[in-house]
Amino acid sequence: VSDASNENIPITPHGTGSVVVSKLSVTGDTSLDGGSFVFNESGADKDFRIEGDAQANLFFADASTDRIGIGTATPTDPLHVVYADTSHTNGLVLENTNTAGYSPAVRFQSYYSGSRKVHGAIGAAASGSGGGLGLYYSVDNSALTRGIFLKENGNVGMGTSAIPAWDSQYFALYTGGAARGVVANTGA
Repeated sequence: VSDASNENIPITPHGTGSVVVSKLSVTGDTSLDGGSFVFNESGADKDFRIEGDAQANLFFADASTDRIGIGTATPTDPLHVVYADTSHTNGLVLENTNTAGYSPAVRFQSYYSGSRKVHGAIGAAASGSGGGLGLYYSVDNSALTRGIFLKENGNVGMGTSAIPAWDSQYFALYTGGAARGVVANTGA
């Protein structure tokens, strides 16, 4: 059944002008282009699931617990990711596509006494020869300072906010802006 003027199918139960659909099943390609969509506006205990080709719970929203599961239908935290892989390098990917050398980070913050407080971050640092990893901390709940840095060659620096230029040192400890302890590569 279709409206010959625009090929739309009007659903008008008992002439009320409202649409009541208890279940909608669509086969084939489907496109929805009607602006914003809100799922579960009433806040009912209705879960939402997207199934993949081989993953039954590719994305799962558990309405009763207000949690999101990726790869699981039983998320135990606000975001719970489960996957089975034999690689230590696969999993969650954060990618910054800015070509000026900015790298992705995970920032840890809270909302306390009416304002947002930044506590720390784990961030990657890109360079022409690879990349490093930094742990950042905050002394004023806003600005971040690098506390520990792992260079792309495996060397570690602590207490310096600048990317260390040392390539012959395995470990360097800085306090007050000066190197206090260094474990050097002796070539042995």
